[in-house]
Amino acid sequence: MSKSFVYGFVVIFGGLLFPFRTSFSAMNFQLILLPLTFVYLYSIRLFFLTDSDKKTESKSLISSVHPERMLLVSILVLVLMGTCMLVIETRMFSQFGYVLSISHLAVVLIGSFTVSAFLFLYRKSQFLPWAILISLALIYLYSIQFFPLHPARSDMLLLIKAASERFLQGSNPYIEYTIFHPVMLTYLPGMWLSYVPAAILGIDLRYVNLILLLVSAGIFLRGTSKRFRLQQSVFAAIFFLNPWLIFRHEIYLPVFIFQMVLIYQLYVSRKTVPSMIVFAWTLASYQFSWVLFPLYLALVGRQYGKRTTLKALCIGATGFSLFLVPFLVISPEGFFQGVFGTWKSVFQVETFNLSYWIIIISSISYIKLIQVLFLLVFYVLTLKRVVTPAKLFKYATWCTVLFILTGQLIWHYFLIMPAIHMLYYVKVDNWGAKSKTVNNTEIYQFTR
Repeated sequence: MSKSFVYGFVVIFGGLLFPFRTSFSAMNFQLILLPLTFVYLYSIRLFFLTDSDKKTESKSLISSVHPERMLLVSILVLVLMGTCMLVIETRMFSQFGYVLSISHLAVVLIGSFTVSAFLFLYRKSQFLPWAILISLALIYLYSIQFFPLHPARSDMLLLIKAASERFLQGSNPYIEYTIFHPVMLTYLPGMWLSYVPAAILGIDLRYVNLILLLVSAGIFLRGTSKRFRLQQSVFAAIFFLNPWLIFRHEIYLPVFIFQMVLIYQLYVSRKTVPSMIVFAWTLASYQFSWVLFPLYLALVGRQYGKRTTLKALCIGATGFSLFLVPFLVISPEGFFQGVFGTWKSVFQVETFNLSYWIIIISSISYIKLIQVLFLLVFYVLTLKRVVTPAKLFKYATWCTVLFILTGQLIWHYFLIMPAIHMLYYVKVDNWGAKSKTVNNTEIYQFTR
């Protein structure tokens, strides 16, 4: 089975927002979800198993006679899915001011199709991957133009906007806000500070999201081998034109996507220290990076030695402290209440999970402890195996999935995150990557 097909299934199936879930009892809904959770886990396992026979699978993928056709079809299908998602959003959230503009929707669809067709025919499709960025920009701009940020749908960017504006006024941002309902600032400083430029300019915060997604896609495409860029671009199209990423245009996830893409690209390009600096920013931005840092340190230690590992740890701790300490000093109670206290007794799982069954066996008061124990066992089993970037991306995928499925708060868009690591696994494990060992360090070089 094609790895790109499996990847597409993981991305689209994983991000499912289940309709009519409120019409079921909690137990019945979770009974429906349980087998689907294992289908999702098996699909990820299948993605990595497709490399078990490298001589057949990888060769067939590399030697694809018409990779440009596969990429064109992928872009067209995903753009069509994306425009359908725009229509679905209009129907779901019309009461929040979402409007459907047939003429502008036609511009998105026809514009994306026309650009993709032209780049497909132009110079043997060598520029076709850049149609991904153009299509993404058109779809996202439609959302910004016709879908207002409304607190009844999501308070995330509105809360970040309020915190950014308060910060620019010189006031403590870690207070309680009223964004449709009272809510504390729940985000780490590195996250909401990333949106301060938009607050300064007085523009929609989603422009930051759009820029970060475009830059992320550009970094990934630019960092691929020209020889195999078309094949790898299929995976980039699946990820960046993912209809769930389009559906959740009102969330903060593009910051984390950009950070992880930058970390990974810098690392595989042997720019280790810049990679560490970006990871420090990420640690101060999103808790999901905390569970990945031990894996990153394990790879650094294996490839560059203990001294470099210590440098990475010091850079991470220093950067983390520079972001957090000022706000801890100003308002330690407000900081801890917002970032940690808000979710202390919350249990909300709307998609694939194991958490519901964990709290049935134990109780919600122990779920964090159980989650930590699962992660510790995972580290014991895997840290010694993280010997190459490919292994890092593989185990980062599973670590993220484990962290999500055992959490007490699981939104469907969380499951977009494992696909980031899978995207880079493809880059170093299949096409255009040659490795050599220098001083016991495995170095990846990409053919251009």
